[in-house]
Amino acid sequence: MDEFILSTQGKAVISSCARTLLMKQSSGSVDKICDFFKLSDGTKEFLLKARNW
Repeated sequence: MDEFILSTQGKAVISSCARTLLMKQSSGSVDKICDFFKLSDGTKEFLLKARNW
């Protein structure tokens, strides 16, 4: 995900999507993702603690 939110082209791709599915994220990238999508602290915790199926 870092590759997308750090590049102009990636931001354009994500912005043009009607829906975005976020799954479990590493602790190193979750802050950038939450900033990009303007997500709440609760959502941040969810992304960090999500289980692998």
